Amino acid sequence: MNRIDATFEKLRQADQAAFIPFVTAGDPDLDTTAAIIRAAEMAGADILELGFPFSDPIADGPVIQASYTRALAAGQRTEDVFRTVQSLRAKSGIPIVAMISYSLVFRMGFEAFLDRACRAGIDGATIPDLPIEESEPFHEAAEQRGFRLICFVTPATNERRRSMILRLARGFIYYISVRGITGERMSVPDDLADNIRELKSRTDVPIAVGFGISTPRQATVVARLADGVIVGSALVKRIHEAVESGHDPVMTAALFVAQMSAAAKERMRPYLLETVESLMADLEVRDPYAAAHRRRVVKLARAIAESMELPADRIDSLVLAANIHNVGTLRIPIGILSKRGRLSQEELDVVKTHPRVGAEMLESEEFPARVAQIVRQHHERLDGSGYGAGLSREEIMLEARILAVADCVAAMTSERPHRPALGVEDALREISDSKGTLYDPDVVDVCVKLFKEKGFTL
Repeated sequence: MNRIDATFEKLRQADQAAFIPFVTAGDPDLDTTAAIIRAAEMAGADILELGFPFSDPIADGPVIQASYTRALAAGQRTEDVFRTVQSLRAKSGIPIVAMISYSLVFRMGFEAFLDRACRAGIDGATIPDLPIEESEPFHEAAEQRGFRLICFVTPATNERRRSMILRLARGFIYYISVRGITGERMSVPDDLADNIRELKSRTDVPIAVGFGISTPRQATVVARLADGVIVGSALVKRIHEAVESGHDPVMTAALFVAQMSAAAKERMRPYLLETVESLMADLEVRDPYAAAHRRRVVKLARAIAESMELPADRIDSLVLAANIHNVGTLRIPIGILSKRGRLSQEELDVVKTHPRVGAEMLESEEFPARVAQIVRQHHERLDGSGYGAGLSREEIMLEARILAVADCVAAMTSERPHRPALGVEDALREISDSKGTLYDPDVVDVCVKLFKEKGFTL
């Protein structure tokens, strides 16, 4: 069995995601690259992506482009990389995926490239500039050798190309999480969960997510959605900085890989994710407004929490709670949710039960207690005038105070059956006028600053 396939199967049985670091071959030199690969394997890397330097990178950001330039300037060539991997195979069993330009493959001839890669002990390859429409003969040749030609899918891949990719995909699918080039980013995209869910509904081939993942928290979030987490620029940058500062690049790489691999293994219990997806699907069928509102609340709540520098585990709990904060509305009659015009007092009283009902639903499904409590408290207000348990000020969890502001701004700026949408300025004025009475002043200030100074948009 191909080492890539065997690794994903082993991790699937253990309910773990693969951690896949990217390393540029020959930066700073090939001996160091070989040592980094061995160190990464021992530190918890499951598969390694090895970049073959090329003068005209296709989708690589400035960090990886610079590493390619350094390697080429040092005189490194394609055959040197093959020889390094081949010598490494006596000591290492980690699956290795070559990241290589089709220009280099074309120069060798595709079958010659496959034969040389297999002799070296390379298990698969990503070839970003090989169009899927022209790739079928190459997939067939790779399949004959037990070699895995990894396909890319992006948020912009159209249905015709996506169908072709899913038909040909082997090993794993490399899902590019963002529109753009590689590089570190502050957070994972808001549409990532929906896009991964759609792919998983159509294929059993593992999905690994790359581009923009640079922190342990991001690795944990992605691992809860996908089968693999790919990290490139953040590691390449640390290796170069270690060299420049006179530190040991091998130790630096090993420590970073160990940290990120551990984070990628901290997946939520799968039945909880299935429960979230099931509950949200039910809610969004009953109330089409819910899907867009949920995404907006998650985006704003996460941004506020990150600006306030909450610990990663608390941000994760908040994001999960924001995703399901309105789950209690499943118990509200659809006629009330879709009613046009003002709600009666009796109808409002029914609506006000949804935080308590939602928390009880989550507790019955054995969700983390913190998540259920955030949902229970998200309509509490500082002065005790909210609905729920009549909590006030510090009795209300900070995460619930953040969710209250995010929920309010997202709701006011969205059109509902019973009222039109307000503008962002009106929403910010509303929460500012009520800070210290209804809303946490610190949370309001951070929220306003995000929109007015940081260019944040919903």
